Amino acid sequence: TDIIVGFPGETEEDFQESLDMVSRVGFCKVHGFPYSPRKGTAAAAMDNQVPAAVKKARNKQLLGLGESIARKFFIENLNTYGTVLFEEEEGEFLTGYTDNYIKVYLPLKKGEGLINELVTMQLLNLHGDGVLVDA
Repeated sequence: TDIIVGFPGETEEDFQESLDMVSRVGFCKVHGFPYSPRKGTAAAAMDNQVPAAVKKARNKQLLGLGESIARKFFIENLNTYGTVLFEEEEGEFLTGYTDNYIKVYLPLKKGEGLINELVTMQLLNLHGDGVLVDA
């Protein structure tokens, strides 16, 4: 999900409600962005602009929560099987996503010819921002 923090008038209570919602829903991936005013928009002229330092701190907190929730989700899915669509090479790995949006890493030497292929694989270990699989 995408969440903008620090929209004019956002209170600490509003922000906490957003964090509570993220926790309840358990999004696998959270994209957080601090609000930035755009000249000529109604929001840019609103009172109660949230200070930049507050927006930065809130965004950092939101992203940290998102990473924590994602990690928990990945751990819960270890040793299960997922259908993976491999999309690209990243360094020494072929990467893709499972049907429930877990990023997977497969060593390149084991992933030859798998780009744009659907493959069922066991999710083995945490790795970076996802999990390691093995062919």
